[in-house]
Amino acid sequence: MAANKLDSTIGSLDARINRVAERFSDSSEHISKVSLEDDVRIVKTFPLFLAVCIILWIILFLIKDVITFTSAIQCLCLAFMICFMMVGAYRFVKMSNGVFPKWLMALMAIGLVISLYLFDLATDSIRFHDAIRIMGSVIGIELDRPMTDVMAFISLTCVFLFTTVGVLSALVACLRVYLVRVFLNMEKHCRKGTRRKAEGFFDVPTIVDPQEVILEPEINYRRFDTEAAADLAHYMIVMMLLISSYVFLNPFFLDTMSVNDMISIMFMLSMFVPALIIPWQIIKDLHARVTSEAHRDYYLWTGAKKKLMNTFITLGAFSMMFLLSIYYGHNPVDIFTYYLLFLVPLFLTALAYAMIYTNNFQNDLKVAVLSRFLNGKEEIDNGSE
Repeated sequence: MAANKLDSTIGSLDARINRVAERFSDSSEHISKVSLEDDVRIVKTFPLFLAVCIILWIILFLIKDVITFTSAIQCLCLAFMICFMMVGAYRFVKMSNGVFPKWLMALMAIGLVISLYLFDLATDSIRFHDAIRIMGSVIGIELDRPMTDVMAFISLTCVFLFTTVGVLSALVACLRVYLVRVFLNMEKHCRKGTRRKAEGFFDVPTIVDPQEVILEPEINYRRFDTEAAADLAHYMIVMMLLISSYVFLNPFFLDTMSVNDMISIMFMLSMFVPALIIPWQIIKDLHARVTSEAHRDYYLWTGAKKKLMNTFITLGAFSMMFLLSIYYGHNPVDIFTYYLLFLVPLFLTALAYAMIYTNNFQNDLKVAVLSRFLNGKEEIDNGSE
């Protein structure tokens, strides 16, 4: 009953969003050629990118007045956010339009930032202005409160828009390279009648004898996929709430970190959670399945979802730390408050990722994987003749 009501709500929201989308939609402007060479270049330079992030982390860590475990984690998250933001600013210009134009996505990001900044001013839970003030003092610049707020707002807008685009650009490029290889390896072994690690990765039952891999994604550059956006936001929120239990329920962190430090670190970490969700979700969006002698095809998302839910269960096991934290004298009301304070920035971050990924990355990802898989499949056919 609840599932039907949720589907009805998403369907109604989808209709409203796409009525607005009709005013902007022009598929001829959206379709862009995805370069394999560009994707391979991103994948090959990613280790160098990680090295730059680590170097920046060390620099940020060393210039801080007080060196603690908390400051080390904060500097690490900040270093990755800054590096991905710089990449995202460059990729934003090259990013293809979706159903909604890029300028509208930028306005959406600004709207989310306004909501988050007002929330932070009301609760003083993350203290963006303090972060800007501290960074200014490090480089010898003293800012008054109004200018600090302006700089904090601009910085947060860049994070929501450009860091998001940077993370998605790197992630999608890797998926366009490696996911095709996974499907083609499965196809080769289907032809040989053998089973390898890929079948186990997707939890293909041993009683199923795969014969062919089929991808049949629905690609429509004139419609916004509200269901996919809702799925991504939902899984991001669930995953990050479970990850936050490592901090919010851990007596060590409760004793050594302030609530502002905990929430700010969790907020920065949430910027990278899509890397754990999108690789699973794209399997569903591609309608990837294997055929066999059985009457029904086996959809790979079935196994992928089990893996994802097992991850949730594994992370959820750490909720047992709640009892341990109570044992050490921590107030359960305070712990519950931490989750409530974190829920707003987490929801807004998930919404930003869901909108930008679905609008600007999802269709290009599906088209690139499908076209490269079909080309590879044709080469396998020609090689077997």
